[in-house]
Amino acid sequence: MRRITLIFSVLAASMLLLTGCDFMRALAGRPTSEEIEKRAALIKREQGILQARKDSALRVEAAIKREADSLALCDSLLHLGFAVDRPERLGGIAPGTYGYRYSVVVGAFSTIENAQKYAADYKEQKGYDAILIPTLKGYKKVGICHTNDIFEFWDSMKELIEKGYTYKEASILINEEAL
Repeated sequence: MRRITLIFSVLAASMLLLTGCDFMRALAGRPTSEEIEKRAALIKREQGILQARKDSALRVEAAIKREADSLALCDSLLHLGFAVDRPERLGGIAPGTYGYRYSVVVGAFSTIENAQKYAADYKEQKGYDAILIPTLKGYKKVGICHTNDIFEFWDSMKELIEKGYTYKEASILINEEAL
């Protein structure tokens, strides 16, 4: 009898050594190493998806805040008395000729020669890079402080105001099609 017990013990020990813990886990109804690895991979993948959603939500939240801040800046400019000039008033901006969203318009001309002369004089006398903004109705606007970022534009406007510019000398061009 002792011999049978010894043989049975040796067989049980060899089964444990040869088959490992997975065999015992399977007998006990517990997940095996392979199943645990699959679940861990699934959890990691789900955590990545969740993190991507969180990151996306944070980007949307930041964009909403930035948009709200930009609207507040536009309101501030309007309260200072600056007129907002929309391209639609003059038939729109000629396609492919002006790629900025914000600009300060310091002049508008019916002839390109007068607009070019004014832009050159403006750059020479006041130091601003003036560019021509052609409209579909034939007017050529002269713009300075062009940018796609409302916060850069606000800084430029503060600088202009500090230099003595007033709403009588300039208007704000907001080109919605630029973005």
